[in-house]
Amino acid sequence: MKVKRYMGNNFQEAMLKVKVEMGDDALILNTKKIRKKGLFGIFSKPMVEILAALDESRKMDSEIQTKVNNMEEILKRIYLKMQNSSYTTGLNRRKSCISSYTAMMELFYNNLVKNEVDEEIARAIVEDAGKKAGKDAGINDFISILYNYITGIFKSPETIHVKDKKPTVVMFTGPTGVGKTTTLAKIAARCKINHKMDIALITDDTYRIAAAEQLKTYADIMEIPLSVVYSASDAREAVNSFKDKELVLIDTAGRNHKNAKQYAELKNMINLLGVDDVYLVLSMANSKKHTMEVIESYGFLDNYKLIFTKADEASSQGLILNTVYYAKKPLSYITTGQEIPDDIEVADIDKITKNLLGTKGK
Repeated sequence: MKVKRYMGNNFQEAMLKVKVEMGDDALILNTKKIRKKGLFGIFSKPMVEILAALDESRKMDSEIQTKVNNMEEILKRIYLKMQNSSYTTGLNRRKSCISSYTAMMELFYNNLVKNEVDEEIARAIVEDAGKKAGKDAGINDFISILYNYITGIFKSPETIHVKDKKPTVVMFTGPTGVGKTTTLAKIAARCKINHKMDIALITDDTYRIAAAEQLKTYADIMEIPLSVVYSASDAREAVNSFKDKELVLIDTAGRNHKNAKQYAELKNMINLLGVDDVYLVLSMANSKKHTMEVIESYGFLDNYKLIFTKADEASSQGLILNTVYYAKKPLSYITTGQEIPDDIEVADIDKITKNLLGTKGK
């Protein structure tokens, strides 16, 4: 059973969101008026919140049935396109990619590519799913296998968990401008407010005075201690001073993925501090080429988890799949705006997969 809250400026707007995501099978559990949340407690007009529930298995059956009902017409359109000479010419250029595809497989291959999934990845996914399904597989079976194949690539998201020892030390790193400081503040607020954790913050981002001041503002509001450090040894002393805390979150300066010296310094700090988890923060607004270069530059790390920011600025979610596929590292969080602490969520693998298989991309 999936239970989720939907907010709107009025009942009609909130109910529309319920219908769009859950459909007509949604069960309304509760409706109430609330004020929009925010770290700074800014007064705002009351909004309507609807608590809705949906039986996921029933939802999936409904979605599959809809696909089945429409698939015959879709396949007919694809067949007609394939008869078009210009379309056929395009297919011949990619003969190595799709010569073995059925029309149904071609449909989902195209959807993945439209959603900015790398062509090689899309080809591998659809072909492997097709082999697993077999030539005699029905539409339902193929959709189910393809869905499970992609969710298998993503696996389960891995979020912050406090370990037995004190403190658990978590570091956030990544290129300049991806939103590390704001992301850390969102996570810090959730850990303190929602999970009642005793936490502290450290930042070594002294290259940008505004970044340290920004984090200090957040820390003061949340009544969380903050230490500004200028070297790895300073950072070690700060961690030692917070030995009574459950969790220490470390904000780092943005690093140029072409600067080997900066990565050597980062590796040294990770080892010196005994960091428990590293979260690599990436922006969905960046290009695939830039993101792949960043991933390659972090090859010196055996383990890290991925956070994607600025999902609200991205036209599709193909970059997420591309990165996870190549980096072979787990997802954790996705941010959807600037508001603290609201605009962050644990990566919803089900939603991401369905978006990639749909036709949202143009």
